[in-house]
This record gives sequence, C-alpha cells and structure tokens, in this order.
Amino acid sequence: MRRIYAARYTDRHGTVETTISSDGCTLTMQIEDTVFEGEDFDSLMPVGGTCSGRFSLHGGALCGCTIETEIPLTVSTPEGDTRGKVSMVLELGEGAANGGLSVEKLRLVLEYDRLRIGSRGEHGWFEDALMDIGAQLPEGTFIRSCFNCRYADYSPYGHGLYGDMLCFANIREEYLAVVTKDDFWGIADRYERRVQETFLCEAFERREAGCGYRG
Repeated sequence: MRRIYAARYTDRHGTVETTISSDGCTLTMQIEDTVFEGEDFDSLMPVGGTCSGRFSLHGGALCGCTIETEIPLTVSTPEGDTRGKVSMVLELGEGAANGGLSVEKLRLVLEYDRLRIGSRGEHGWFEDALMDIGAQLPEGTFIRSCFNCRYADYSPYGHGLYGDMLCFANIREEYLAVVTKDDFWGIADRYERRVQETFLCEAFERREAGCGYRG
C-alpha cells in the first residue's frame, strides 16, 4: 500500500512544498521537474540519473538541502490506540573529503493526544532517535510500527539512516530463538523483506526486551 506524506524541500535556491510517496520500501519525491527515488532519505537519486543545476548530488544522491516531512502512525497507550505522527527534519550537507557528507543531522518529534515529544541531541539514524523518544514515553505507551515489532531487526553488517530493517515474520520461531550474534548469522539472509521503521503490517507484535539479535 503506497502512502503519501506532505513534505518540504529547502536548499540555497529556496523552499518547495511537495510530497513523499512510500510503498514501505522505496521513497519517491518530486521537486520541480525532477523525480527522486531511493530506499533512504539520504540516498534519493534522480530518476534517469540527471537533474538540473539547482540540485547538489554526492555519490549520485541528493544533498546540500533540508528535507522535512510528517509521517502518520499509530501510538498504543494503556487506554487504547490513537493516531499520531512523527515529524522529521533532516539536514544534509555537501560532500566531504572523508567520502561522507559535511553534515547529516536528524531530528524527530512525535505528536499524539496533544503531547509533543522530541528526540534530544543530534542523531544520524532513525533507530537512535526513536529509541530516544521511546524512553520519554509514559509507561505502557509505544509507537505501533516495524521499529517496535518483535520480528524486525537490523543487519549485523550495519544499516542506514532509515528504511533498512529486516522483517523475519516469515521465519518467526527461528528468529525468536536467536540469542547471540552467531545465532543471527544463521538466518540473517532469510528475511522476508526490507521495511521502514515507521511501516506497519498485520504481522505486528510488540517487541519485548531480549528479543532476537537486537535485544
């Protein structure tokens, strides 16, 4: 199911109001006449490989800009589920000598039931920012999404800013039996699909401490 989020793109030439489309794996954003696609917010590449001189690219991906969007999601509370949203501000600098970007700053804010809880400090991954927000939530309250699902994990090889989780709902019992990193290597390539931290499907079950490789 494709979802569309309101978005704002800003660079040295100004600001463009647009949308970001997501199918749970790939992100698509159009700015003026150029369509960008990628599996992560920091790997959006122009479809066809070329774009106008307005845009900065590093390794073929959009940089030198700020991307803002709001992602609707469900928050589970002791009183029941309620609608909420995560607002993202992502600053992407220009290419740096070390091969990365000069700046990559992420800030997330969760809003639900008139509450507003933001990630503290600077983060380079949704994982850290969502963990930060989760630690501030009232007891018994959590974001109902892949990030908090017992069958979603990150690869031991590492992961990107966003959208790099592995869904093991296809081998639930084997995944839940994982305790050590060595255990995880045995199933690491048998995931069903890659998913985004904010995605949600019918296989969701709340993650518990000590579950799988991620713990």
